[in-house]
Amino acid sequence: MNKEKIDKVKMCTETVIRWNEIDEEILQQRSKLDWLKLGDGNNAYFHASIRAKHKAKSIDKLELNDDSVIQDQPEIEAEDLRFYKSLMGDKTETIQAIDIVAMRAGTQVKPEQDDMLTSQVTDQEIFKALNSIGDLESPGIDDYGAKFFKAS
Repeated sequence: MNKEKIDKVKMCTETVIRWNEIDEEILQQRSKLDWLKLGDGNNAYFHASIRAKHKAKSIDKLELNDDSVIQDQPEIEAEDLRFYKSLMGDKTETIQAIDIVAMRAGTQVKPEQDDMLTSQVTDQEIFKALNSIGDLESPGIDDYGAKFFKAS
């Protein structure tokens, strides 16, 4: 339990973590360069990467709770809708009454929390949130990295 050794271990750990982050950034840049070289044209690499993304995001079959399996796409879509509608409940046109006891039984928002949630967002908060995103992260599908937005 030597304080000097503990501090040295912490410093070494932070250094290793930073070097790992730098290595990861280099690998991400290399992959982007490979994409620019090989994937930007209308070629097999481009189409293979699109097919791989599509396959990774598709649902080919769905196993239900009763162990039955559906593979027909319209049936999968209908089952997805049924499942998520059951989670959300049905739309009601009128509410008979609000159960105050049930409302008060849960966690309540304190007045200072309410003030914070309803206050205006400041430029400093936006700046802090934007800077918390890594430069190589792309917040949307347009592939603009966060560094672009930070510079803008």
